[in-house]
Amino acid sequence: DIEEFFRLIDWNLKLSPELEIRFDEDLRRMGEETGMPYMSGFERRAIERGVEKGRIEGRAEGRAEGQCALREVVHEILQSRFGNISTDMIKQLEAIDSLERLRVLGRMAATVENLGAFLKNLESTKQEPGDEV
Repeated sequence: DIEEFFRLIDWNLKLSPELEIRFDEDLRRMGEETGMPYMSGFERRAIERGVEKGRIEGRAEGRAEGQCALREVVHEILQSRFGNISTDMIKQLEAIDSLERLRVLGRMAATVENLGAFLKNLESTKQEPGDEV
């Protein structure tokens, strides 16, 4: 099978980057002309798994960035309304993983009467296990 032959060549020959690009282009063009699939089913599935893994990692990274941004917003609101906030309170905010809880705290930071009331609410609404959103 010609496809296996090309894989054997690819596996055994170490080509320069320029020749590797040319080989890939020639192989792609040949596949288009002959209707021969460029990749085997195994290769396609491996790529699909890689793409899915990338999506999952991207979502996790996006959630982490969202959490970080919400924490910063809560901190900025509190600081603009009440001045500097304690390192302990900052640590408590940094420990929160739930997007929903951070959203609630953001609204609370904008409306609470004083920093003591915010801290009281922060401590009374400790994150429950499995509360990640």
